[in-house]
Amino acid sequence: MDNGSRGLLPAILDKIHEIMNPLSPDGEVKITRNDFPPDFVFGTGTSAYQNEGAAAQGGKGPSIWDTFTLKTPGRVVDGSNGNVAVDMYTKFKEDIKMMKKMGFDAYRFSISWPRILPGGRCSAGINQEGIDYYNDVIDTLIKHARRGWEPIGKMAGSSWLFVVPWGIYKLLKHTKETYKNLPPIYITENGVDERSNHKLTAQQACDDTLRVNYFQQHLAYVRKANRVSF
Repeated sequence: MDNGSRGLLPAILDKIHEIMNPLSPDGEVKITRNDFPPDFVFGTGTSAYQNEGAAAQGGKGPSIWDTFTLKTPGRVVDGSNGNVAVDMYTKFKEDIKMMKKMGFDAYRFSISWPRILPGGRCSAGINQEGIDYYNDVIDTLIKHARRGWEPIGKMAGSSWLFVVPWGIYKLLKHTKETYKNLPPIYITENGVDERSNHKLTAQQACDDTLRVNYFQQHLAYVRKANRVSF
């Protein structure tokens, strides 16, 4: 993860592409996406320390791994660290385009909390530049990561959230199938946000059809999941 490792991500993605190639060296078909259900999601994931780099940029504070690799010599065999990693902090847009080009349907990433809370706690200050960075990453993902160029549901008040009541059905159905002998497990969501409109009267604000429809669909899918026979 030193200065020369920027080429690591493309190399890894090329290797993944090679692995996912449906043809073996002798030309025989091994596996294709058609071997999976139509709604099967192929995705990839990264860890902030391993791919962001920019250890001292954008107002970021030191993480546990920064301290471990930089202040305890000899703990890492080759002396490498995450100061640069694959430099996704500055090149995330082209990296996301690369994921889209490779056909990934989903991307899971982690957040470097020292980039949000450089002092380790809220009382020490919040780094707006770090928040802006992750907002940019999310906005770029929304732009590129829609399956078939259609959003998975209606966009909520936040640009990175979508209203997807049927998702709770799939989650509960999976839970019932996987944990058949366990006591009932209930998983719910904490609601749906909507853009603020300060021009509304109190009466208009209470006539909240968006949330009414959301909870109606939400409960309908919870009921459906509980009634499914396995």
